[in-house]
Amino acid sequence: MNSTGGRCRNNARCESMWVRMKEDLFYSRNDQPGNYTIAELKTKTWRYDMSYWA
Repeated sequence: MNSTGGRCRNNARCESMWVRMKEDLFYSRNDQPGNYTIAELKTKTWRYDMSYWA
């Protein structure tokens, strides 16, 4: 892989995961990330990650 940048395919899977997580956790429920504390966001992210990949 070319690490010098400029290639969108290098980061596409990671970006896709973040978009899907934000859609599932916040936007589909009309929640906004600004309404949560850091601890709540960490917990929600961890639970989503464990339920999605486990």
